[in-house]
Amino acid sequence: MSEIYTKTGFVADTAPEPVALADFLAAPGNISSVVLEPASRLEGLAAYLDQLAVITIKFPKFNDGRGYSLAARLRLHFGYKGVLRASGEVLTDQVQYFFRQGFDELVVTNEPALARLKAGIGPAYNVFMQADVQGKENKPSKGQTYSWRRAV
Repeated sequence: MSEIYTKTGFVADTAPEPVALADFLAAPGNISSVVLEPASRLEGLAAYLDQLAVITIKFPKFNDGRGYSLAARLRLHFGYKGVLRASGEVLTDQVQYFFRQGFDELVVTNEPALARLKAGIGPAYNVFMQADVQGKENKPSKGQTYSWRRAV
């Protein structure tokens, strides 16, 4: 069973069923939700981003970071403003990094991760070495002189 997790907690899944990228590009029509594989190319999708309400990026393995790069490219280079959703191996210790890369929703299927998130247990880092994809230019932590150490 999977559930949708956001920065504010669990929510109902109201998104339309996503269509594979190849099927979408063959007939974009009235489709408003697409799913990307880690190796997907975004160039053909760029012209249709305004019609997409939800883009789901698959994470078939927890250690495959290509989906993070896709999310960052969609937000930073292509200016995608819709909902970005991560699906697949979403683990508790990765939650903050998904949100920092621009994801809005996480499809959580991992039972231990679901249990921890429902119990309110998760990573709570407040210092990062880089700004996130939203361009937050946080000031260094109090008492820190390193310009690269950021507090949220």
